[in-house]
Amino acid sequence: MVMRGAVPFVADSNLRSFRDVYDHSFQLLETIDNDRDRTSDVRDLYISLHSASTDNTIKVLTLVATIFLPLTLLAGIYGMNFSPGFFQPGSGDPRGFYVMILAMVIISLGLVYWSKRSGWI
Repeated sequence: MVMRGAVPFVADSNLRSFRDVYDHSFQLLETIDNDRDRTSDVRDLYISLHSASTDNTIKVLTLVATIFLPLTLLAGIYGMNFSPGFFQPGSGDPRGFYVMILAMVIISLGLVYWSKRSGWI
C-alpha cells in the first residue's frame, strides 16, 4: 500500500525512501534464498561423501566376512566331538555327524527363507 501511495499519512517525498527500503529488503531475501540453496547443496554433498565412506567400510567388512565365514564353518564342522557323555544329539552314534550337518542345512535354509520373506534378500 505504501509503495502505491495509498497511505495518506506518508508524504510523496518519502515514497522514494520506502521504495529503496523495499528494494534492499527484496535483495536481502534473494541473498538469503541463494544462501539457503548453497547450504542445502553443501549438506547434500556431505551426506553423499559420508555415504561413500560408509559404503567402502561395508565393502571391506563384507570381504573379511566372505573370507572367514567358510573357514569358521569348516572349523566348526570338523571340530565337533561325538563321544558318549556330552549329551549331544547323536552322541556316540556314527550318524551323529550327518545329523548335525542336516540340522545346519535346515537352519540355514530356514534363515534364507525368513530373510526373503522379510524382504532383506
